[in-house]
Amino acid sequence: MSEATQSGTFPCPGCGSMLEFDPGAGHLVCPACGNTAPIPVDRGAVIMEYPLSEAERMAPTDWESPTVTVSCTGCGTKTIVPTDSGTAECPFCGSRQLVRDEASRTIRPESLMPFRIPKADAKARFGTWIRKKWFAPEAAKKAARADRIQGIYVPYWTYDAQTDYNWSAEAGTHYYVTETRTVTGSDGKTRTEHVQVQKTRWRPVFGHGNRCFDDVPVNASRNESRRHMEKLDFSFSDLVPYRPEFLLGFQAERYTVDVSEGFDMACETMRAALRQDVRSSIVADEVRNVQVDARFLDVRFKHLLAPIWLSSFRFNNKPYRFVVNGQDGTVQGQYPVSPWKVALVVALVALAAVGIYFLVQVLQRQ
Repeated sequence: MSEATQSGTFPCPGCGSMLEFDPGAGHLVCPACGNTAPIPVDRGAVIMEYPLSEAERMAPTDWESPTVTVSCTGCGTKTIVPTDSGTAECPFCGSRQLVRDEASRTIRPESLMPFRIPKADAKARFGTWIRKKWFAPEAAKKAARADRIQGIYVPYWTYDAQTDYNWSAEAGTHYYVTETRTVTGSDGKTRTEHVQVQKTRWRPVFGHGNRCFDDVPVNASRNESRRHMEKLDFSFSDLVPYRPEFLLGFQAERYTVDVSEGFDMACETMRAALRQDVRSSIVADEVRNVQVDARFLDVRFKHLLAPIWLSSFRFNNKPYRFVVNGQDGTVQGQYPVSPWKVALVVALVALAAVGIYFLVQVLQRQ
């Protein structure tokens, strides 16, 4: 089940309509009268990181505007909206059948990456992306439209940790032996050949190490679009301190992977990096069975939001979901595959294989 949050509202000083964040301009704009307003910059603000052991006690839960949780009866999504909001729309399925749930507590993000890609640009980038998918049916390329596209901030945890670890592995050194083989030539005659065969001599190796990890990211969503979001490359150097103004006109998905579970995922990422460190440090022709026993010390975390544009299109009555990176405009998603184009490629590969086979036969007879 996904959970999401929507920003509070800020009235336009000119006409009273609700201001929205403009990704292209980087400030607030009124969609009704065009009036603009800057987002205050607190140059002394510090993006805090909190000890994991005290996450529930120290991390702030005030989103700086009165909010309430609503549940979508259509897809099960939970959304945090302003308490004075009317019936909102689910950002994931479009349903307006929402039920209020007053008892909800959420760790507020310490920082976020503001949207840089405007909605029109995101739509155009999707069009370019789908047109480049050679296996997609031509009819799907013409029919695919990003008409219903929603800007959403997706939740991440990042973790810092000092690691102290012991490791073991097997290091292999290549050597060669001469073997005698009987082979049959193209003329049907047999002959004896002496060939050099590679062997590997294995030895156990051990060691100790330490490494400091900074900002190991974990996607904190269980939404069905997560596999697409994880393929997007966000630049965590663009983080700014959280301000509710950046969320105006957008949604912000609430984490469903809690901070402790997220740390377990981060540990797997760090262990994989340590195994790669060990593998790279061993001077050998081959390395296998790398084992790392790591301790994670002084663990700290922060909660942040990353921007995506989310949408889907239908082809032959089947939905295909895609996401656009709100930072750099890269696209990831699903698209239909033409069986005729797949069959054509398979036929061409088979034809090429047959051609190569006959070419080899001709060369062997010469």
